[in-house]
Amino acid sequence: MWLTGLTAVILGVKLSQTIYSDEPCHAIEVSETVTESQSTIGSVSTFCRYVQNDNNTWTIIHRRFDGTLNFTRTWEDYRDGFGDLQGEYWLGLEKIHQLTQTGPHKLMVVLKDYDDVRMWALYDKFRVLSEVDQYELEVGQFSAGDAEDSLKEHNAMKFSTPDRDNDMWSGNCAELYESGWWFKNCHAVNLNGIYQDETEYDKMMWGKKSLKEAQMMIRVDESSQ
Repeated sequence: MWLTGLTAVILGVKLSQTIYSDEPCHAIEVSETVTESQSTIGSVSTFCRYVQNDNNTWTIIHRRFDGTLNFTRTWEDYRDGFGDLQGEYWLGLEKIHQLTQTGPHKLMVVLKDYDDVRMWALYDKFRVLSEVDQYELEVGQFSAGDAEDSLKEHNAMKFSTPDRDNDMWSGNCAELYESGWWFKNCHAVNLNGIYQDETEYDKMMWGKKSLKEAQMMIRVDESSQ
């Protein structure tokens, strides 16, 4: 089954080799023995993952799997990025903006809940606008996957952090949920929420599911070029 192979590669496989490149992720040549690579284009360093069943290499912009990294952060932190490319991290809004302004991108989100059920969602035309636009999220149609189509609720939302409130609620969603995200009133998805095994909306969530692992990955949509 395609999903089984896909999520196993993304969330479950130990690396046999990592390569380093000055090419963007989608241009790196891979083989069966190389599942991850690190790409540096100008000032932007990213971690790439080859998805064997999809036969594409994706740029990982967000990764959580054990709760060791604190995601209750300031606007500056979320703008510049934090964490370790080899572990949990948030790539940074400015870097994501720089990557996605080069042309149409797809977004793949891969999730695992506390029952160890794996899910995924694929979205078209993912883009993050500039800091002048408060890093507004643009996300297109849900095109594949067995996770709920929950991210659509956050389309056209500006990014908020506890110290910068850009949501549509009269209060401060980011302060309430102790995280930065594209909050609305407040959220259907929050992949930066508190890491804890409870089905409450202040946790790392997708729809109504509390999550144990999450990754956000992007790649150039060559079909739109």
